[in-house]
Amino acid sequence: MDTLSEKRAALASAETDRQRREERIAQVALAVFQTTDGQELLAHLVRRFDLTGRVFLSSDRGEVNAVRAALRDGERAAVRHLIDLCRRADKDFPIPL
Repeated sequence: MDTLSEKRAALASAETDRQRREERIAQVALAVFQTTDGQELLAHLVRRFDLTGRVFLSSDRGEVNAVRAALRDGERAAVRHLIDLCRRADKDFPIPL
């Protein structure tokens, strides 16, 4: 049977592995998005998913659709995640706004 200290060591090791994987993905994102093509793509995604705009948009009748807002927020979260990855690898990574 595992002792408490062995369980703690296993959890610490798993956390270290997770952090290493996240750092690797952050480096990959930075390598992709700091190129000219990557910057162009990221700027397109920021514009396409209106990263700085409102999430809740009114219809022509002035109604707000919560499902549409949730989908819009999810799209924007993916773009924000890519930027966050790049900024994790390089805190000075420019945000294309």
